[in-house]
Amino acid sequence: MVLAEEKRYTQQPRRPRQPRKRKVVRRAQQRKKILSCVQVTVIIFSCFACGLFYIHKNNQVTALGYRVEENRQKVAVLQRDYKQLELEAAELQCPDRVEEVAIKKLGMDKPEQILLAALPDGRQDYGPKTG
Repeated sequence: MVLAEEKRYTQQPRRPRQPRKRKVVRRAQQRKKILSCVQVTVIIFSCFACGLFYIHKNNQVTALGYRVEENRQKVAVLQRDYKQLELEAAELQCPDRVEEVAIKKLGMDKPEQILLAALPDGRQDYGPKTG
C-alpha cells in the first residue's frame, strides 16, 4: 500500500499576464446594457413628465374656460339688470310721474293761474337817455 505519493511539480516559465479580453468585453457589454437601461428609463420618465405637464395645462385651460363662461353669464345678467334700471329711472323721471308724486305724496296743488313775468332784454341800455 502506498501511503503517500510524492508529487513533484515543475514550474513552467510564466508568461506576462495580458488583460483578459473576455472580462474587458463583458464589462463593456455590461456598461452598454446599463447605459441603455438608464437611457430607456430617462426616456420613459421624460414622457411621463411631459404627459403630466400636458394634463396639468389642459386642466388649467378647461378651468379658465369655465371661469370665462361664468363671467360671461354674470355680465349678461348685469347688462339685463342695467337695462331694467335705466327703464325704471326713465319712468321715474317722466314729468307726469313727477306731477303725480307731487300732488299725491307731497300734497301740492296745481296753481290756478300762471303768471309770467317778462324780463327786459339784456341788450337795452338802461342808463340815462341823452338826446
